[in-house]
Amino acid sequence: MRLFFAFVPDDAARTAAAGVAASLQHRLAEAGAPRAVKWVERDNLHVTLRFLGEVEETRAASLADALAAPLPLAPFSMTLGPGGCFPSSGDVRVAWLAVREGVEEARRVFELIDARLQPLGFEREAREYTPHLTLGRVRELDRRHARSFRAWVAEAPPALARTPVRGATLYRSRLSSTGSRYEVVCEIALQ
Repeated sequence: MRLFFAFVPDDAARTAAAGVAASLQHRLAEAGAPRAVKWVERDNLHVTLRFLGEVEETRAASLADALAAPLPLAPFSMTLGPGGCFPSSGDVRVAWLAVREGVEEARRVFELIDARLQPLGFEREAREYTPHLTLGRVRELDRRHARSFRAWVAEAPPALARTPVRGATLYRSRLSSTGSRYEVVCEIALQ
């Protein structure tokens, strides 16, 4: 099964992020590129902590048991915004919202989870963790539209939404022709 850890924004933050995506989608449609981006559905919006990939079901059960204990970090708030694109130059692949406040706390949660994963046979993440919320993945965007799209994404407010973080969620991702469906495997609370 495909597994990943994430922070789940509250309803208001998801609604605000979905509003940014809807505005971007509308602008792309007006520019003649209505299907250029595969948008993340509102209920699937999240801030990814760590992608584990394919994990055997027996290993996933032991993973949930090993990670059940609360993390020694107080709950915190996270502010979403402004927007940006990956990569920072060249062909656009992903439109996202940055995490502006709560970055250090998010990195600490990442480090704590990463440390708990090592004894279970998962290697440490090599890249530095950069918390962000993915709005959509680009299917195809020509250079003319890509330049405009980057500018539009960057217009997202620098403090679009604030959301409380009380823990991290381990999700199972089920892929289908209609999109991804996420199922909660376990939740790890912050103390």
